[in-house]
Amino acid sequence: MTGTAAPSYRAVLLDIEGTTTSISFVYEVLFPYARAEAERYLRSHWGETDLADILRLFRTLIADDQSTGTKGVVAIAQDDAGPEAVIQSWVANIHWQMDSDRKTTALKALQGRIWKAGYVDGTLKGQVYPDVSVTFEAWQKAGIPIYIYSSG
Repeated sequence: MTGTAAPSYRAVLLDIEGTTTSISFVYEVLFPYARAEAERYLRSHWGETDLADILRLFRTLIADDQSTGTKGVVAIAQDDAGPEAVIQSWVANIHWQMDSDRKTTALKALQGRIWKAGYVDGTLKGQVYPDVSVTFEAWQKAGIPIYIYSSG
């Protein structure tokens, strides 16, 4: 548009999938990684406050699912069933939640922590489109805040 001033932005809001990173990376790498690592993550962080808080969120969802008759919901074993049964029931429930493609705070919080652990230990390597860093730098220099929104 000739003669039209360049747009002025107050902020830029982006999604990860398809904007900064390919959707295939999310579905072919990140989601399978979280599924495969769920049990290991639970075992290695069992008893930590952060994980306990997430599991409390899951328990609320599970109770809601059970009260509304959600089909296929996986119950969590009672503590008197033993620690192995409890962990396995958590893994089964988490896998059920993932298979149901739920976008709950509890599931996303757990997946995020699993992914963070994978990035920290070097198992996961991020993929970002080549033009992203250049564009982000230009927006930053122009004083335009960048925000990321993603259900993941």
